[in-house]
Amino acid sequence: MSSFRLGIAALLCLALTACKEKKDDHAHKPGGGHDHGDHELGPHKGEIVDIADGAYHLEILHDHDGGHMTVWVLDGKLEKTLQVPAPVVNLKTKDGPVQFTLEAASPLADGMAECWKGSHAGLKTDPWDGRVVIRIGDKTYQPPLEGAAHGH
Repeated sequence: MSSFRLGIAALLCLALTACKEKKDDHAHKPGGGHDHGDHELGPHKGEIVDIADGAYHLEILHDHDGGHMTVWVLDGKLEKTLQVPAPVVNLKTKDGPVQFTLEAASPLADGMAECWKGSHAGLKTDPWDGRVVIRIGDKTYQPPLEGAAHGH
């Protein structure tokens, strides 16, 4: 009789476990199917682009009509802005490739800043085709100017 009770208890445990609601409590990596696209904006309401598998993020405000961009580098949780040296934009335009350096909105004495701005006639297109070359700490990254889910 005790093996019968043990069997019933095992089936009950299995049934209860199978009915539990699954929670999404793990970290997502950009290569793992999670992007920030249109469903998540940064603290300045810009588009989010992952850097280094989500260790950092770019927040980019696009002004395609005016040909302007504003860039912040954020931590992995999208909470803190990071001070970095001037990012360089490599842009593919209909007239060929162009490169320009963004200017600090409020530069520190060492040239670092947490907000960078730039304007170029090549930015008057949508979508942008190019990359931002950015140094964070002792590493250089080249994320795209627009996230994978950017669309209109």
